[in-house]
Amino acid sequence: MSNITELNDKLEAHSQQLKEPAGMTEKRLKAARLVDELDFPEIERSHYYRWLPLDTDNFNQPVKSQTELLPVNPSEDGAYLRTFHNEILDQYLPEELAEQGVIFTTISQAIESHAELIEKHYMTDVVALDQDKLSAHHYAYMNAGVFLYIPENVEVKNPIQLHMIQDATSQKPFNQHVLIVMEENSQASFVEKMATEGSEETPANIVIEISAKENSRINYSTIDDLSETTSAFIRRQAICDAGANVDWAIGSMNNGNVVLDAYTELRGKGSQSDLKIVSLTHGDQEQIINSHILNIGAQTAGNIFQHGAILDQSRLTFNAIGKIEKDAKNADAQQESRLLMFSEGARGDANPILLIEEYEVTAGHAASVGQIDEEQLYYLMSRGIHRKEAMRLAIRGFLGPVIQAIPLASVREELIDNIERKLRSL
Repeated sequence: MSNITELNDKLEAHSQQLKEPAGMTEKRLKAARLVDELDFPEIERSHYYRWLPLDTDNFNQPVKSQTELLPVNPSEDGAYLRTFHNEILDQYLPEELAEQGVIFTTISQAIESHAELIEKHYMTDVVALDQDKLSAHHYAYMNAGVFLYIPENVEVKNPIQLHMIQDATSQKPFNQHVLIVMEENSQASFVEKMATEGSEETPANIVIEISAKENSRINYSTIDDLSETTSAFIRRQAICDAGANVDWAIGSMNNGNVVLDAYTELRGKGSQSDLKIVSLTHGDQEQIINSHILNIGAQTAGNIFQHGAILDQSRLTFNAIGKIEKDAKNADAQQESRLLMFSEGARGDANPILLIEEYEVTAGHAASVGQIDEEQLYYLMSRGIHRKEAMRLAIRGFLGPVIQAIPLASVREELIDNIERKLRSL
């Protein structure tokens, strides 16, 4: 849209519709101006910006009614939220958690009753609106969001579930934001699922940010299953204060072209992060996984573990970046990236990077790209298993460590089913 005044009016109207405070509206307008000034985030061995569109026209299209998406009853106890774009389909927050001050709802609803928390934490520290072109674009055109707040000293025993459904019944972009704030000494497990309804070609610019205060702990698990018509940039970013722990278990099962940028900053002494990612690509899609853990505080520990399987003519790139900054004494940075290719047309790339600016540390990396082990297949086939089934078993075993890190049995089974569906092309 070339008319700046018209765009500003459109953004202001959108912000008012979401009942955002004036300060957030002003930041939207600022972010829109920055989009043209800032560069795309640099991702090693990738030219993703060639296929990632940045929509500035359709972000405020209305959401179509989805009455056929019937309510569901989660099989496990605990807080639950299911959204279709920015509309709530199902929502449940146990009374015990509400009394303790836990907040779990859409950002637009949270603004009505907790505007001060949103203004304090929304893209102010973990992700900055002027971080790069895509962060500015996200702030300006964000059109769906979820807020989870765990107060100080609160331990949530049952996993908190979020199921986000992208509206691809029109060409509205999916600029989803998930904001998670873990106050001091809080604990929770968070399970997220992301899927698509509809078949229109749509871009997505998604941000998940986690603020982990002192001695807090969150186990974050997700299954990303966006459609083949969705081209997406998914940014997952966390900052850990002293003694905090953020563990990620990510199943990147998207069907279109996707960049997953996962970054954890171990800012405080003794903070830790374990980043586990599995990915399975198929068809002619391209997927880039960019994992980065930054050790700033002393005695911090970061571990990156990535396994990927590549089918058909698809391409999968793993970047693993571990950086230990000066004065991060006794820090530890470990990483492992392994890719298996299951066809002649498959392409894989593993790029391990260690940047160390301190002497008193430990660090290590391992990376491999190759075809499936024929001896392993032969062993399975010698037990009477057909070759295709042997390949399926090999892939499931290869991806198993992340599957087992997901706390909910039903979600683990869903990830396994997702893998099985993609393996039908073998």
